[in-house]
Amino acid sequence: MTFKLFSAILLCARILLPKANEDLLFTDSLLTPDENVTISFSPPFIINGLASDVDVTCSFTRGQVPAMTSIFSLVIAHSSTTDQPLYSYVASVNALEGHAHNISHDVEVISGLISNQRESSLHIRFKYPDSNLTGLYVCEVQGFDQIGKPVTKYAKVRFIYAEAQNSCKLIDGYLAELDTQEEMDFFREYLIKMNISYYFWSGATKQNGSWVNEHSPAVRPLFDWAPGEPTNYPSGNCQCSYPRNDWKLTACLCNSNRNDLGYVCEVPDGC
Repeated sequence: MTFKLFSAILLCARILLPKANEDLLFTDSLLTPDENVTISFSPPFIINGLASDVDVTCSFTRGQVPAMTSIFSLVIAHSSTTDQPLYSYVASVNALEGHAHNISHDVEVISGLISNQRESSLHIRFKYPDSNLTGLYVCEVQGFDQIGKPVTKYAKVRFIYAEAQNSCKLIDGYLAELDTQEEMDFFREYLIKMNISYYFWSGATKQNGSWVNEHSPAVRPLFDWAPGEPTNYPSGNCQCSYPRNDWKLTACLCNSNRNDLGYVCEVPDGC
């Protein structure tokens, strides 16, 4: 049996026309959804110790938003928190300089282009990414309308439990099912060795009041729960663990938006 370590990366696409005196931090308070701004990432998760890079691409076509007469810049920004996001700029490209540059030293700029006739885009790459890159990402477009009035729009995508399970399926695996003491000990030793400090999903859920494995529901698991767990909180129907409880299992919200929730995939031998 092989375990593979993942930490999901969460992304969103946004457009923002800020005031000239704004600094390098901003919040969600003035953002309005817009489907014409896109941000994509590849791969859709981080493989700690295995992934060499994660690519992020921000793009926008001015012709799809007639109210904007010209584009000045594209910026990618990041927030490590998802409940009350505070974004900091990572990289940008503007019409004056004509080339992209990084604001954060943790990123490599691949390409950048501002065009009022075709698609404008900004492509960056994180080398040897880790869990610090999880959170929310913004694609920010700065431009002008005919009278200089700002326009604010965005789109958002969040990472939830089902996406972790689906990501494991991409490598013919499933969320790790820690149903024996031997597996629990191996899991704990592995995460301690990797010096992991954030939460992790595992593969059991509460169904009809009982905890069962999603992939192997016929197995009668012997879970190593933390003291006081599992709680009877109505929405705590998924399973996770974290270092403060010595990696013992706890009940978690299935739709948790924590930026520090990673996951471990269990891959059968031969895959």
